[in-house]
Amino acid sequence: MIPLVPLITRPKRSAGFFGTTISQHPTFWVYLSQSTARQLEFLLLDEADNVLHQEHIAIEGNAQMLRIKLGKNSPPLEVGKTYNWVLVKLCDEEDPSRNPFVEGLI
Repeated sequence: MIPLVPLITRPKRSAGFFGTTISQHPTFWVYLSQSTARQLEFLLLDEADNVLHQEHIAIEGNAQMLRIKLGKNSPPLEVGKTYNWVLVKLCDEEDPSRNPFVEGLI
């Protein structure tokens, strides 16, 4: 089972996902597999691991394509900087280490 799949390519010999953007407020696309989870957490971090954007997203549990758009209230991304994004499927409140997640760089 693949719980979360970002819709960007993975560079050869890389464990993560890397994408580029020309938008100060980009959109992220992710495929979610069917799950009993009802909520996701999306984080965007700067190079010093400061949280720039944090969002909890309600989901139905069905397999779906999910669009996550950074709103105008989020700090704009800057040219030449690298940002880390993380999407966590909140499945296990008692043991968060068991929650599936995907992360990448932009």
